[in-house]
Amino acid sequence: MLISIALCTYNGERYLQEQLDSILTQTILPDEVIICDDQSSDDTWSILESFKEQAEFKVELIKNKLNLGSTKNFEKAISLCSGEIVFLADQDDVWLPCKLQLMTDVFEKNREVGMVFSDAWVTDAYLQAYPLSLWQYIGFDERIQSILRQGRLSSKLIIDCYVTGATMAFRKELFPLLVPFPEMWVHDEWITYVTDLVSRVEFIPQQLIKYRKHEDQQIGIKVNGRQGRSSYVRWRLSIFPDGHRRRCKRRIEKMEMVLGRILGFRKYLRDPQVYDELVDRLEHWKARYNLPRKPWKRWKSIQNELHLGRYHKYSGSNRMAFKDLVEK
Repeated sequence: MLISIALCTYNGERYLQEQLDSILTQTILPDEVIICDDQSSDDTWSILESFKEQAEFKVELIKNKLNLGSTKNFEKAISLCSGEIVFLADQDDVWLPCKLQLMTDVFEKNREVGMVFSDAWVTDAYLQAYPLSLWQYIGFDERIQSILRQGRLSSKLIIDCYVTGATMAFRKELFPLLVPFPEMWVHDEWITYVTDLVSRVEFIPQQLIKYRKHEDQQIGIKVNGRQGRSSYVRWRLSIFPDGHRRRCKRRIEKMEMVLGRILGFRKYLRDPQVYDELVDRLEHWKARYNLPRKPWKRWKSIQNELHLGRYHKYSGSNRMAFKDLVEK
């Protein structure tokens, strides 16, 4: 099984060497590392050239003519990978030596698995670990894990992101279904969403990378003291799990785009009924977002959504109906 690593860099000289060193010390080495640099102006390129000279495997360095941004840069790097399995790598993390081995083993044992991801240690800029793991901070708990095992993680991904690109690997054969990466999605969210629709997604509960938090990060999780979420936030979400209905606007935009793309690969869906379910979910979010201002008309629309069972299915609780009734 050929292994590729897609690594994207941009002004990463401060932490890049530690990431590259952790790739060199894997218990099994990749067949190739494809690195796309997004117009770095620091010493990143010379660090990459030194890495290429050291590596015992193929290293291809590409310097973008224009700055693409992280999502499109990853799309480009992945497109250049020739391996059967593609691992994504950020420039500022550190991989544990067993990462490639353990994740590749999952693909080799089950041909139906399209993607694998792991937990991670969350650290500060100096690789000192925070109290909780990545999954604890982002809320990837037993409930969400159960949803994933049912092949329904995509039902949650428009609301929350549970998979971080630096912890994932997927089969390159799925790439034609993914491109072009949509602008309104972050690359790892999009890869996870589509992959969950068409194949099996597995997870490894071990922390296989050190996920570095630092001030120069473009995208990263929020770390609030010793808890992933404050007690007030957890209490609020237990009562009103889906937030304000105005958030539905973004979800509607993303879902409409998803449904348009699915038409091109609907025959590959693991569950043919999932398309109709996504349409039903979209109609619920539209109903919530477009609630009439007049109280009696508003109540009539809410009552219809309650009768259809959509508040419970798609907004987490029927209590959201009361919230929609009183909130403007």
